[in-house]
Amino acid sequence: MLGALDREALAHGLATTAGTVSHTGVGGLTLGGGFGRLGRRFGLACDNVRAIDVVTADGKFVTASAQQNKDLFWGLRGGGGNFGVATSFDFQLHPVDPMMLGGELAYSFADAPAVLKFLFEFRARVRRTSSTSI
Repeated sequence: MLGALDREALAHGLATTAGTVSHTGVGGLTLGGGFGRLGRRFGLACDNVRAIDVVTADGKFVTASAQQNKDLFWGLRGGGGNFGVATSFDFQLHPVDPMMLGGELAYSFADAPAVLKFLFEFRARVRRTSSTSI
């Protein structure tokens, strides 16, 4: 489950793109592409996987990565399935600040021009850090 990955990585100030629900299975999310809250900054879950251990249909245990079994690695990352059974994933982790601001903001349609102007100007002023995602 992704909640365990998030919890253990964050204890070291690290994270990777994972789903938006902590009880999502890592295999289905990653093999299907995997968009999460950090996706705009770090890409999809499949973009952050460095290697996948797979049992192929003929029973062979192989590692797929950019260096080994490159075609299989390409197919697994977002291809969905039918390539074998993924047994483990090696993810790229990124430094993150454990404190994040998130949530929804709702404005009336009439306020859209003023809100968009503010966001455009704010984004131009804000300093980019590992925890800034706008």
